[in-house]
Amino acid sequence: MNAQVSKPDHIFDRDREWEGLVRFATSDQTNARLGIVSGRRRQGKTYLLDAVATAFGGFFFTATDSTEADSLADFGRALADFDGLGSGGAGGGRYAFTDWDEALRRLFGTVGQGIIVIDEFPYLMKASPALPSLLQRALGPRGYAQQSRARLLPSGSAMSVMGKLLSGTAPLSTWLFSRRDDPGRPRRVLSLGEAKWDKVMNMGHLERLRRARDLLAVKGYDTSGTKLACYSGAGFAPELVDLAAADPAILLVGLDMLYA
Repeated sequence: MNAQVSKPDHIFDRDREWEGLVRFATSDQTNARLGIVSGRRRQGKTYLLDAVATAFGGFFFTATDSTEADSLADFGRALADFDGLGSGGAGGGRYAFTDWDEALRRLFGTVGQGIIVIDEFPYLMKASPALPSLLQRALGPRGYAQQSRARLLPSGSAMSVMGKLLSGTAPLSTWLFSRRDDPGRPRRVLSLGEAKWDKVMNMGHLERLRRARDLLAVKGYDTSGTKLACYSGAGFAPELVDLAAADPAILLVGLDMLYA
């Protein structure tokens, strides 16, 4: 258990889940900005995430099955409350957003650190299909989320929907982690990864990562120590498993590792 942020007494069991969330929130990897939480209803997921947001002074919002306009209005009220401007503060107002791009800009401008939890995220995706793409842009190397140190945790009970955020050509399925150790040297790419929730990953996925790594090298990035990471909820082809066993630069992360 993380000694700095102990699990609240009112959270029963869930030690492993709490430790994982604390590791995510306190990681020294500045590019580790997004985590995705999914699970069946009535298993305590919302209760746990609310406690994490409270422990780290973060923002918590639960979506409902509403239109985009109603969801934006609810989100604006919740963010204003967090900022001390809503019904819980002196202002008695709310932020009025015309779209999710505007809302996300205000979100990352308001929440400077800690955890941002958006619970029942599939409801927002249902009304606003472009939302994952907007998040990808916000969290990108030049995105406006860079003004904040907060880390985002979309959560949902519709496990198939949450899984698809990390499958196929989904906007949030491929991530680059890099670091600049010396301003005078090229930015070093620590890891380049791709996630597939519902597909067995094979050599084709690895080759795509290799091509992306080579392209980054041509653009001036230092890829000499880049780890190629494959994340899959459905497993890996035998030839890929054999190759990863012999090559430490290839990392395979399956459900057994995620939930070990």
